[in-house]
Amino acid sequence: QHHDLMSYLLLNGADVNALDSAGMSVLTLIGCRPGNLSRAVRLLLSWGAELFMDGKGMAGQDRKLACAEISEGGNAAIANLMSSELGGRRCEVISA
Repeated sequence: QHHDLMSYLLLNGADVNALDSAGMSVLTLIGCRPGNLSRAVRLLLSWGAELFMDGKGMAGQDRKLACAEISEGGNAAIANLMSSELGGRRCEVISA
């Protein structure tokens, strides 16, 4: 049910990188939650979601550390998705 609602909101213009009052993105918040939320993470990543903490995008070493913490918290599958080079994103075909 939540997956369908997320899909509906994204298809209708929801900001995949919206931040909460602490500056954390939805993707970051999901990574911190217990349980298997890999389907939601895959959906968010396919729409271009990024990890944000304190209102700043996380890249490089910060991203690796965040993914390690998520993995240690019991969400290794989610951490692997978030740390992959493509991040689950779809390819964009550009015509010549």
